[in-house]
Amino acid sequence: MIQIALQQTNQHSYGYPFSLLPEKLVDVIRFVELETQAPSEMIAASLLGVMSQACQDVFDVAPNEKLRFPVSLYQIIVAESGERKSAVDKIIMKSIRELEDELEIKYRNQKNEYEKNSRLWVVKSRALEKVIKAAVSKGSDTSEYEIQYKELYDAKPIPPIFRRLLINDATRAAVKKGLGMGWPSFALVSDESGSILQSELLRDTPLLNAVWGDCSINVERANSDFFSIKDARFGLMLMVQPGVFKEYVKVQGSQARASGFFARCLISQPRSNIGNRFNDENHHTIISSITEAHRPSVDVIEWFNKRVRELFLQGFNRREEGLARIRLTLSAEARTMWVSEYNRVEAQCCDSGTLRDYKDYASKQLEHVNRIAAVIEGFSSGGTTISAKTMNAASEIAKWYFESFIELMDVLPQEVVDAKLLESWLGSNMTRTENGFFYKNHILQYGPSSLRNRQRLNAAIDVLYSQHKVAKFQHGKKECISYNPYGNVGSLIGSLYVRQ
Repeated sequence: MIQIALQQTNQHSYGYPFSLLPEKLVDVIRFVELETQAPSEMIAASLLGVMSQACQDVFDVAPNEKLRFPVSLYQIIVAESGERKSAVDKIIMKSIRELEDELEIKYRNQKNEYEKNSRLWVVKSRALEKVIKAAVSKGSDTSEYEIQYKELYDAKPIPPIFRRLLINDATRAAVKKGLGMGWPSFALVSDESGSILQSELLRDTPLLNAVWGDCSINVERANSDFFSIKDARFGLMLMVQPGVFKEYVKVQGSQARASGFFARCLISQPRSNIGNRFNDENHHTIISSITEAHRPSVDVIEWFNKRVRELFLQGFNRREEGLARIRLTLSAEARTMWVSEYNRVEAQCCDSGTLRDYKDYASKQLEHVNRIAAVIEGFSSGGTTISAKTMNAASEIAKWYFESFIELMDVLPQEVVDAKLLESWLGSNMTRTENGFFYKNHILQYGPSSLRNRQRLNAAIDVLYSQHKVAKFQHGKKECISYNPYGNVGSLIGSLYVRQ
């Protein structure tokens, strides 16, 4: 019997909130996981990246009348070599690769036609120039020839533009030229990004930040003409090994955070499946808890790839016809949720708040929520209004990325990193507790994924306890903690439950 490992997470868990996604997207993740045995969280992150690439030149998102954002995403996925990212990409990027092949054939044909017309134009131009020069030397009237020359000049063949959808490695100059003088919407995608992290492109954070925010850029080069980057869309999906990323954070992390580049990235480290990928005697994949009856059909991946292609073609047509992008707005319920989440994050950024050390990332958190919501809504429904359901899913997904950011940014002792992560989770979930405290077993089951280990959780609790931010006590036979973001946690709640 074939089973798969897609987590059935609680809505309020900080595991990836699969259950909040549209059913078709969940089925796509199930299908890809079954085919590749790659981590479901990595599949979900990759899927979101592909969806954003397809959507970025079709949609913008407007949470209110004054704000309007692109839906492009920057993603950095931290994963060991051997997690089968290439196998995942082969399935979910199938239609992009096929479309690229078609566009390359079309471009070659157009270029061949352009070169023939261009050579013919040069012959006509030179011949007419000779006629004009001869007339001038004789003192003859050249007005008729001048009209012909101007008409010929206006009819000069225009070189075709190669519609590049993906690049695997690029210099800063190449990206600027591509966005400003080539096809102005593409993504940098790589499953071996160690060298890219060290490249001049990743050090040019003003460029990356500006393109992410849809700012115009003027480019002036010594050996070429001046040009501008306007109305461009650029996505980023990089996969890097943990050791390489950790070293990058040590060396470049402070600059990447100070410049605001990391704040614009969705950074994640999905849980590994290495060591747990087995097959039965019939070569069926054995992964976890969903039975053969729940196996998605191949139709779901065909639907996904068809939708990706449709959106890319829609983006092409939009530019050719000079149309504006579709403006995705929030429903009344979604807007209320967005405002509530905005205020929650803002409150936690104060000097005593749980996000005080991550204000840089928190400043972009709600924009991440909007972009993710727009990608899910635009891709799945094609509508113009983001529903409350989609906004809820996007909010929980963004929290998952924020958790990963907190865990990956600090090059500190593990228990200190875990303590920061636990404190953020406790602060975010305080309003969801019935009695104002947390059962340790609940945290082990639904808390941050990296802390679903008793030893690491206990160490993190001990750090917060030493900082007087949590109290430890027994409620019946169950171990509990209470949390106070201001420190100096009183023992009143603990003492009350210890006596019960």
